[in-house]
Amino acid sequence: MIGSRNVLAATTITGDSPCYATNVVYRLDTPGARAFLSPFVKLP
Repeated sequence: MIGSRNVLAATTITGDSPCYATNVVYRLDTPGARAFLSPFVKLP
């Protein structure tokens, strides 16, 4: 949550250059991603 809004965040890890058809994203709210990120950033 940011303020009163739900926000879904992901990072693009591969895909075509304009990110139209074949992009692949990695969600940042999964348990694995949160475990990786927790030593580096404060998580809500």
